[in-house]
Amino acid sequence: MNANNFMQTIDELKELLRQDGQFETNTRPTSQVEILKETALCCELLYFEDFTFRKGSIAGDIYVTKIKDIFSQPKRKKYHPLNHPGPSVFNVNFKISECTGNEGVYSHKTQTITVHPDFNDFITLMHEMIHAYDDQMTHAQAEILTIMLYNKLKCKIKNLDLVLLAWAQYDNQKMLEQNGETAHEVLFLLKSLDLELRLELPVGTISGFFSKRKDTLQAPMGKIKIERISDNK
Repeated sequence: MNANNFMQTIDELKELLRQDGQFETNTRPTSQVEILKETALCCELLYFEDFTFRKGSIAGDIYVTKIKDIFSQPKRKKYHPLNHPGPSVFNVNFKISECTGNEGVYSHKTQTITVHPDFNDFITLMHEMIHAYDDQMTHAQAEILTIMLYNKLKCKIKNLDLVLLAWAQYDNQKMLEQNGETAHEVLFLLKSLDLELRLELPVGTISGFFSKRKDTLQAPMGKIKIERISDNK
């Protein structure tokens, strides 16, 4: 893992967060694992407000309650994972080690994100973060978030229904399962597409199913063309 690249990434992310008033610290991580975890926290604050069910996000009302009692904690203006009941990278372990055939992997058993020592950007990290958040959700939370993300992307991707049907197609999912890819379900694909659009990355970059053809997913059973709304105006 290139620590210099990671430190530059963290500094850039922190600056964006400071502009939003969400992140204030003068400390710098020293070990590679600390660098990895702090990068994950920065990514969480910037790009995973939905998966952490933060107030104001598309599914943020899940943790809002109208019942007030003497045990209620005073509301804090700034979000911090330790003060938030939703999924968070603070609940995940991080490790740097060889990953056979992969740049990174998430373990459900140990709740650990492992990245390859040669890992030098945060694309793979964000891929594994999707798995880690999904692992912390209830089935109901995952279902409502799937609906919310679908509604968000429906106005950006013209053929979203066909893309999801192709992704969820039986043979496609069976091939993913045979390769051990059991967590790449519809919610995973929706969040990957959301991140790729927000970060202006080629389709398939986050999901790992990248095709050299523009806006095309290289799914196990074939290529899926993404038709953006802006391309059809």
